[in-house]
Amino acid sequence: MLTPILSLALAVLPGVSAQAHIIALPGGAALTLPKEKGVSVQWLMPPSPTEAPEIPVSFAVDPHGAAWLVREHQIVFIPAKNALFKSDRPFQQAAWLPAGANLIRSGEVLGVFAFGGKKSEKGLPEIHLKPLTTIALNPWVMAPAGRNSLYIAGYNPRKRLSQICLLAPAAQGKRLKVLFRTSAQISDVAGDGRVAYFASGPSIWKLTAKGAKLVYARRRGDIRRLIYAPGAGLFFATDKSVGFARDGDGFDFMQAPRPQIALAQGELYVMLGGLSQGVLRIGGLSRFAGVIRAWRRKD
Repeated sequence: MLTPILSLALAVLPGVSAQAHIIALPGGAALTLPKEKGVSVQWLMPPSPTEAPEIPVSFAVDPHGAAWLVREHQIVFIPAKNALFKSDRPFQQAAWLPAGANLIRSGEVLGVFAFGGKKSEKGLPEIHLKPLTTIALNPWVMAPAGRNSLYIAGYNPRKRLSQICLLAPAAQGKRLKVLFRTSAQISDVAGDGRVAYFASGPSIWKLTAKGAKLVYARRRGDIRRLIYAPGAGLFFATDKSVGFARDGDGFDFMQAPRPQIALAQGELYVMLGGLSQGVLRIGGLSRFAGVIRAWRRKD
């Protein structure tokens, strides 16, 4: 049962004020943000004011800050554009490169959407997923790697190892450059094309010329989603929280059931466990590093 509005629980951290950025959140959620000027938080989509069955929805945000809400891995609703359409095949992830390309992960296929004039059996406009290449990893995830390149991380069943790869324009969609292999399970990858990070279990690692370097380890809770925010650091999501890490330290700043996160226009978007519980937009991400700097000054 969803309680529309409950009071916000705040934890006081060094560099964080209990009076800063207070916002009411749905039941079970708590938020603490840095007190530094420039940090902002607002609803992109507020919680539902009425009780309703929770419908499983996956979540992405395009480069313009418009949320993509995907139901049943095929039906896409974009509220900001009043757009509703259906993919001709199920897909598990949508990502956008800084150059503007929209990429879709569907099973072993990496592709793009080609819009057409067809209607689905439900009467919705139907879009065609045009394959670019196949990825011989299962499972796998993707993330932007600079303006035109893509990180791909997943499990290689032939080698029985997890690996992180780079797909660049020069590869012409046919070949992956392997950057790293490990026997550990990789849940996500992030970076900017020059530096790459990956999440495995409760830890975040940085790729180096000699392999991988541990940069942050949580006490509990595996990291499901990892995002690199240029000029700020790394944002991550677990089954129960959203957090920030930089320079070997980190902290959770939100507690919510199975949150989903995305980055666009330098802001962090958080779906609080389900569509009926709303989507937050958090700005001023570079200020999060001030919390870690405050810790170090006190040490």
